[in-house]
Amino acid sequence: MGSIHPAHSIHQEPTRVRGYSEVRLPFEPQGSMKVFRDELRAALSAMDAPAGRVLAARYVSAAGGFVDVENVLLYNVGGLGRLTAAGVHVERVVEEPDPVDGRSFPHLSDYRLVPGTLMPPAIAEPMARLAFAGVRLTSALKPHEVWDAAKAGTFERSREGALVGVPFALDVKVSGPRPPSAFSVIKPLLDGIVAALQSMPTATPDGLAEARLAAILGTTPRDVAHRLHDAGRDVIGPGRLVRPYRTGIMWAPADDRCKVARVTMHETAADQPPAVEVTIGLPLDASGEG
Repeated sequence: MGSIHPAHSIHQEPTRVRGYSEVRLPFEPQGSMKVFRDELRAALSAMDAPAGRVLAARYVSAAGGFVDVENVLLYNVGGLGRLTAAGVHVERVVEEPDPVDGRSFPHLSDYRLVPGTLMPPAIAEPMARLAFAGVRLTSALKPHEVWDAAKAGTFERSREGALVGVPFALDVKVSGPRPPSAFSVIKPLLDGIVAALQSMPTATPDGLAEARLAAILGTTPRDVAHRLHDAGRDVIGPGRLVRPYRTGIMWAPADDRCKVARVTMHETAADQPPAVEVTIGLPLDASGEG
């Protein structure tokens, strides 16, 4: 079953929803795109969600350019906490969506609920592993908390080189007492993790963003600039990671190059502190090869 409109088409099954559209779903859509967003959200809300299922979502489009895939598939839709209690797998696929109802749409958001035990690997070849603790596993999690903890965590390279200017994949395992849904934490997690796996050569103790970040973290601008500048964990390539925004800061890591991201949630005993384990590497393509 589903709905068909001039600018979009939604196909709904018990464990799968496909939303086709003429325009990529934006944040806070208006007009016909708001209708699309509301109908897509309603279809997803009606999905069966057995325990242990991971929401596997793909954004398919031949259009290039900057895309935060987790925004298009998750945050621009909203209300997906119930479907991501065990985890979420988001993927950017650069190809033309298959025609549907005798029509061709340039954009497809495709959602399935898959048993976590049956999820295929997200990474073809690991480049490095990162582990850290000391983050709050709540919907109030912020990128600076993740970056701060990740820069202080353990790091190990399994392959020399860097993924400069190319797509990469992340496999993130989050554990803690009564962890939230992946939907609640995936955006700050990815922003903070990706920033921690880059360097910012232009960082300086005199920078406004560095001073504001230092005030947030309770340290000095010199310490923040040193940690931003440090390339010891730079697996993704350098960039301008943080900049002033209004009276605060805005993170701008290279998460638009993240082709595949998986965040799985694992509940631990009450006396175990929250912890995050990250593997980064080359992504698998649709055929299962790197």
